[in-house]
Formats: sequence, structure tokens, C-alpha cells
Amino acid sequence: MAYTIIEVSQKTGVSPRTLRYWCDNGLFPLVEHSPSGIRYFSKSDIEWVEWVVRFRKMGMSVKRLREYINLAIKGDSTLEIRLAMIKEEKSRILNELDEIKSALDCVDKKIEFYETAIKAKSDPHAKGGKKCE
Repeated sequence: MAYTIIEVSQKTGVSPRTLRYWCDNGLFPLVEHSPSGIRYFSKSDIEWVEWVVRFRKMGMSVKRLREYINLAIKGDSTLEIRLAMIKEEKSRILNELDEIKSALDCVDKKIEFYETAIKAKSDPHAKGGKKCE
């Protein structure tokens, strides 16, 4: 069965505009086109859309995704390269996670600072007290 962009959008939650952008940027090279240019997605293409959504949520760029997809199309001879790409993405995500944890620690300290000030009914900042960095 073939699905139009509107149908794929309804199934995946990805806007038609985003799907067109991804198509135009080579993320779905196997999508069929009618003589009038209408794109028709297969079930397999919809699975690719779902994977692209996951990779985009992980922060993978469209360019990097296109490289990955082109390698996947080439088959098993590119398994090691694709594994390396995914490991690089994991490393990047772990680095981002460390930064987020650090930011969260800072937010927690700020919350503690204000909760203490509220309990004491005093704002150390207003009295020229030491500021929390």
C-alpha cells in the first residue's frame, strides 16, 4: 500500500512540510513519485520516517542522517561504518547529558538558595550578600 505525505503525517505526527524538507534533502531516497510529482511512501518508508524522527530527537543533523541512510542503502558492507557513526552519536549525547546534569545541579543550588531565603524571610542578594554563581 502507498501513502501520501498527508497520510504519513497523520500516522507519524511529522508535519507535511517537514516530510517534504526531509525528502528534498535525501532522507527518503526510495520514496516513489508519481508522474505529477506526488510522493508515495511504502510501509518501509514510514518505518524510515520513524527512525529519522528518533535520530533527529537525538540531535543528529540532516546531513549526518543523509550519510547514514546512504550507507544503509548500500547494505551490509557498511555495517562497521554505521556502527561507528552511532557510537559517535552516543558519545555526543553523553557529553550533552553531562552538560545538562551540570546545569541541573546549578538549578538545584539556586532552588535551595531561594527556599532558604524564603524560610529566613530574607533575600541575601538584596542586602549585598554573597551571590550564588
